[in-house]
Order: sequence, then structure tokens, then C-alpha cells
Amino acid sequence: MKGIDDAWLANDRIIGMEVIDERLFNVRVPKGVNVAAGALTTSASGQFVLATTDNRIIAFAEEAYNNTSGADQLVRARAAKSALASA
Repeated sequence: MKGIDDAWLANDRIIGMEVIDERLFNVRVPKGVNVAAGALTTSASGQFVLATTDNRIIAFAEEAYNNTSGADQLVRARAAKSALASA
């Protein structure tokens, strides 16, 4: 029962969660990135950022968050319908 920021040792067993349309998830948004409720994609570092034209839409933010905290934060989101829709 580790948290999202806990380290896992090599050879530990973990259970991944499949992203499904009807479930809400917390996704990591990098510091300095402001999120409005809307389409999200992933950055090169694997964090969620706002999608722009021609980005692959991974999820939709269910809340707006102005991340001026100086650290990465979690934002509530749901998976894009039809799994990984295109913009």
C-alpha cells in the first residue's frame, strides 16, 4: 500500500491499473503548468500537460489547477473515450 511518490525496489511486485473511461485518476502535472478542465497529453518526461493541436489526447482534466506551488501536483482526470483519441 505505497503512495504515488514512494520508491519501488528492483524485483518488487506491483499491480498496474488499467485506465478505463468511467474511473477518475490523479495524474501528475509539472510545476509551473496551469491546467484548465480539458484535454491532456503527456510531455517527454511522462507528465501530463494541456493538449494542443495535433497532440494525442490521453485524458481530460476534471478540474482546473493553477500550479504555482513550486512542485509537481496531482490533478483529477478521466481517460479519453475510445482510448487515446487524437486531437
